[in-house]
Amino acid sequence: IGDVNGEKESFVYTYLKERCRLPDEAKFYPHESFWKTFKIRDVVWNFEKFLVDSNGVPVLRFLSTVEPMDILKISKLLLNDPSCNSCLETELKILESKYPKK
Repeated sequence: IGDVNGEKESFVYTYLKERCRLPDEAKFYPHESFWKTFKIRDVVWNFEKFLVDSNGVPVLRFLSTVEPMDILKISKLLLNDPSCNSCLETELKILESKYPKK
């Protein structure tokens, strides 16, 4: 799909990054990058995840440390009952407790 950051960044990643809140624990180490101009919303590491709803709207962004199976319930909620904000908040709190801030 192309570059996720930098001068040749794919429009898909620009779109995703502009619409999702930056993960709280995102840390960026410029000496580990392959591009020169850094933006606050750059993808930090491989396997960072973006969750998109059934209408193609980016909803959530997760760090690479979050396991895909841990966001499965959240993705099912978004697909099956997108109006249930309290359900989504509950699942996000459960996820936050599994991946506490450092």
